[in-house]
Amino acid sequence: MRKLKYLVILLIAWIYIQSTIEPYPSIPVSHPNEKVSWGIGKVKEENGQPRDCVEANHTYTEYGATFVGSSEPIIYLTFDNGYENGNTHTILDILKREDVQAVFFVTGDYAREEYDLIQRMIEEGHGIGNHSFKHLEYASISSEKRIEDLQKLHTLMEERYHYTMSLFRFPKGEYSIAALQDIHASGYRTLFWSFAYYDYNIQDQPSNTTALSKLNSGLHPGAIYLLHAVSDANMNVLEEFIQSAKAQGYTFALWV
Repeated sequence: MRKLKYLVILLIAWIYIQSTIEPYPSIPVSHPNEKVSWGIGKVKEENGQPRDCVEANHTYTEYGATFVGSSEPIIYLTFDNGYENGNTHTILDILKREDVQAVFFVTGDYAREEYDLIQRMIEEGHGIGNHSFKHLEYASISSEKRIEDLQKLHTLMEERYHYTMSLFRFPKGEYSIAALQDIHASGYRTLFWSFAYYDYNIQDQPSNTTALSKLNSGLHPGAIYLLHAVSDANMNVLEEFIQSAKAQGYTFALWV
């Protein structure tokens, strides 16, 4: 009898705990201007997607922000191009051979200085995203300044390349609710990522073996890869990674 009573108490406690768990709890942000640095935890959903990304999709959907794609075995490649390190031409060659399109997030300096590369990106079907004109921390400046900076690059791309951008990525992944609202109100959607690694320091590059291992370990349905085109390691292993992912049943698509 005592054992039965104990089991009943445990059952009631379990039911109570389950009733209080939200399937996708909101990510707490106490103030619209509070700066948040996007980062991905280690907890995974059953399908392998990072739980933080799934939660963020639900939390920020009203602001047009995406952190991970659908549950289909599709990978979205994105590159942040703040400046050119001589790798993008080779990266474009690889993408062309593998019939893969990617989104390249560029800054104002890149758009002004790398005409031939950006023109090639456009001609070969890649997307060009707004990474801010001056690579500013949008969460740390006024609404007026971030809208001015955003529109400056938007106008440059339209006037010089006849290309209208619609995707934005925050420099350093630092954002705020107010900044998300401004970006969305300006006609943009914000694309974060569900995979990134320490690849951006050209003076401290991982070995090719380490880089490939990192890329392969990040595979999951709807993965949005953030890679830096300045990385020699990324350039060196990109083709092998794409081929490996395809062999595992993944396809690559352009985020639009």
